Amino acid sequence: MKKILTITLAIALLIVGLFVLTGCEGKKTGNTTANNISTKVNNNTTNTESSITSSISSIFSSIANSVVNTVTDVANTITTEVSNTINSISSKNESAEYNMSATKSNGKLIVRINGDDGLDYEKSPWVGIVPVGEYKNEEEADQYDETYTYVTAENYPNIELDLNGIEKGEWLVVLCDTDDNGKILATMQVFI
Repeated sequence: MKKILTITLAIALLIVGLFVLTGCEGKKTGNTTANNISTKVNNNTTNTESSITSSISSIFSSIANSVVNTVTDVANTITTEVSNTINSISSKNESAEYNMSATKSNGKLIVRINGDDGLDYEKSPWVGIVPVGEYKNEEEADQYDETYTYVTAENYPNIELDLNGIEKGEWLVVLCDTDDNGKILATMQVFI
């Protein structure tokens, strides 16, 4: 909501700036700020006029850059959320009792395990990030994990994986039933 208000305010300021830069006096708009700036520009000498116009151009250029950056941030956030939702929907492993969804927050991937809480915590089940590929079992996935966290009664169903050192790109999140020659219970592709 705050970003939407910021974008709206920035757009309004850009419009006012365009009125000033094109010489509109703002009489029909009722905008006192535009009237004042336009009057000051019209009453000054050519040098002052040029200086003010240059300053205003610089200010509005800076605002435009800020708007572009904010819109880009919002678009990236929306893309990440849509991607995570799509991954969550498509990650259901038909043969497993589990599926996963994920969100990114503060350098961590929070993986939510949805399904039966029948994991045997004494056998050290784990969630990890591995390169995208086909893995026959836990042992194979374990050879390629970039980061992992054991699943415990305390952290189930929201498992945090540290993303430090993980390159941006497509990865596979795996849920394995044990850390000793186990099986893969669920997988999910994610973009980091």
